[in-house]
Amino acid sequence: MRLTLGSEVSDIEQTKIFAQWTLDLGEGKVGCSNDGEATIDIPDDLLIADSPDPIPDLIDFVYPSIVDNSKQPNFFRERAILATKNDVVQEINDHLLSMFPGMKKNS
Repeated sequence: MRLTLGSEVSDIEQTKIFAQWTLDLGEGKVGCSNDGEATIDIPDDLLIADSPDPIPDLIDFVYPSIVDNSKQPNFFRERAILATKNDVVQEINDHLLSMFPGMKKNS
């Protein structure tokens, strides 16, 4: 997320709150003390809830109409999906690759 000119005051404030939460999370200030593993309360507005298959919903949220927009030079510039574990990254990547026509990867 990035603050921009012309944004509504409420949008800027929401971005500031999110940025501070992200910093606090990275500095270990969110949740209880841990030894590398902890339970963290994530604000409800950041969760994908009530989805039988959240990966496609996440992809569609971050990359709307990805197949149609994939050839746009700036489409991926300000978008990213971050994951905490490699198996989640692999699941997201596999789903993304399955959306595009072409040769399939043999596992």
